[in-house]
Amino acid sequence: MDHETGLMEEQWCTCAPKRGDHIRVVRHGLYSHHGIYISKEEVIHFSGTDSDSVLDWSKCAVISTSLEDFLRGGTVQVKIYSPEEQKDLYPVEEIVDYARFSLGSRGYHLVYNNCEHFANVCTLGRFRSVQVERVLSGKPPLESTEDLDFTSFSGFLDSLEDKLSETEQMEKLARLLETVDAKYEDSALGRYVKKVAEELEEHTPEIEEFQDLVSGKLVTAKEKLIARVMQLLHNEEENS
Repeated sequence: MDHETGLMEEQWCTCAPKRGDHIRVVRHGLYSHHGIYISKEEVIHFSGTDSDSVLDWSKCAVISTSLEDFLRGGTVQVKIYSPEEQKDLYPVEEIVDYARFSLGSRGYHLVYNNCEHFANVCTLGRFRSVQVERVLSGKPPLESTEDLDFTSFSGFLDSLEDKLSETEQMEKLARLLETVDAKYEDSALGRYVKKVAEELEEHTPEIEEFQDLVSGKLVTAKEKLIARVMQLLHNEEENS
């Protein structure tokens, strides 16, 4: 507990999770998404299927995904329980059973029933979200989100929506470019261009000489074309 602010302080480690662990991943440097780890192929969390859907609650449900899908390129963090929390911590199999029993549950609400509430209920029976408590106290959900507007919760939502929109658009563009690059490299054209590029590197002097030759011929051809046009114009003037 932070005695100055009255906010709960948590500890997290970047380490391999174990069955029944409360895990989280930082999204966009703005907030953290939480879930219950069971195995690499099973993480249960309150989320949308395509994204966390923190601003579109109609898409949210308690779902099961792989750890890879849960992280979406981020780094897993495992909750370290305080001595006080250790007293309330449920046995591993009870945590797993409760999380699985909750699959399909809906009613997500960013303030009152989010992914962090769900993970804490599964593990400790405590219905709380430290991120929400921080925001309602005028603090950022994470230390790295101090550039957001926390003068009011509505201000936070507006700032979060703007940043998420910008970040998600950049992520979609990056994924699109990766897909295009991969398909291009695997295509016949991509392989051909790569082969030509490799051959060109081996014959740079010859290529430069050829380019000079082509440039010279283009200049000559252009000069001849201009001369021909001028001659035609001159003939027209004489005939008129």
